[in-house]
Amino acid sequence: MPANMLKLLGLLALLLGTLPATACHKPSVLSEYPDTVTATVDDPGSPSDIGVLPDGRYAYTANAGSQYVAVVDLVSLAVVQQVACSRNPYMLAVRPDGQYVYVTSELDDDVSVIRTSGNTVVKKIPVGACPHRLCFSPDGSRCYTANQNDSTISVIQTSDNTVVASVRVGPTPRDVDCNGEYVYSANLDATTLTKVRVADNTVAGTIDLGFTAHRVRARPDGRYVYASEYWGSRIAVVRTADDSVVATIEAGDEVTGMCFVNDGEYLFVASACDGGSVLIVRTSDNTIVDDVSTGAGPIAVATPADNSFVATADLDGQTVTVVSRSRHQQ
Repeated sequence: MPANMLKLLGLLALLLGTLPATACHKPSVLSEYPDTVTATVDDPGSPSDIGVLPDGRYAYTANAGSQYVAVVDLVSLAVVQQVACSRNPYMLAVRPDGQYVYVTSELDDDVSVIRTSGNTVVKKIPVGACPHRLCFSPDGSRCYTANQNDSTISVIQTSDNTVVASVRVGPTPRDVDCNGEYVYSANLDATTLTKVRVADNTVAGTIDLGFTAHRVRARPDGRYVYASEYWGSRIAVVRTADDSVVATIEAGDEVTGMCFVNDGEYLFVASACDGGSVLIVRTSDNTIVDDVSTGAGPIAVATPADNSFVATADLDGQTVTVVSRSRHQQ
């Protein structure tokens, strides 16, 4: 190699060696959990609950005051359809396969079943008196409704949408969730959760929380259940192995809806306090690690299958807020 070429290569190496580290490209990575508001969608029907399809393309919001369920396109960021249901459609749940959305009617005592492929109501299922929240078993084969006025849970077999059992629980069940082995009801007029065995639809126990129960969520691994206080500040953490309250999280005033992210690693909690936000709880030590401002009065929060974002139903603000994972430099 000619001597002048060697000198040139040596000079180039010297220059590269003296470049500051900031000149090097560093790949960006996604945050551990959704932490940044990326969109706000107007939903003038005053959304009282929200569900997101597994693929994340559409959200569905219950709009009790407007007597319909809104279909929100999360790509175009607009309400693209309104589906008429029974009166006062207050709460809803998306079946795990995303093919149907089930909606409770507190006035007509039934559940409207919406087929998501065409957004049409394909059946209305009579259930107990004044059904509020509802949930699915992890495999989607059962839907459970919390019936406030007769203190029961209706068990719906989703293969033919028939009620196969009615279980009496604590007074005024407000919410239900299922971990596959048990269904837990949050009893508004008591300080308890009722535990119902899925295998035979019988009551297996009562768990005292020490405060009025409002919302309940079972962690995906089945080891813990989280229950919030009725428009209060506390969230009780129940260990399912012995049904004992092992921690209480102080989450500020007016905590409402909850959902898990990253297979239960984080719990997102909607809070109407100070205008509105979602609080992010790390479940390994039940510590609040972050909060993100949302629209006014968030009352529910949901996430798609990949947990790439969460979406809140902002009752007072009449909006849907989308909170996504941010990118940052390593």
